[in-house]
Amino acid sequence: MRIITDELYAALIAHLAKDEKVSLFQQLLLSEQMGQDTAPSSETLESDNEGSAE
Repeated sequence: MRIITDELYAALIAHLAKDEKVSLFQQLLLSEQMGQDTAPSSETLESDNEGSAE
């Protein structure tokens, strides 16, 4: 395995970020995950859906 410098890593990320698909995937990987304890309950989701159906 090779160790790259911070400058090379930054240049690589900047180059890859030019591709929209790569940029979206990177955002997905870096996004925060919701834990089971912080996820909304199904009851909350059902009440939200009822209001938008009208």
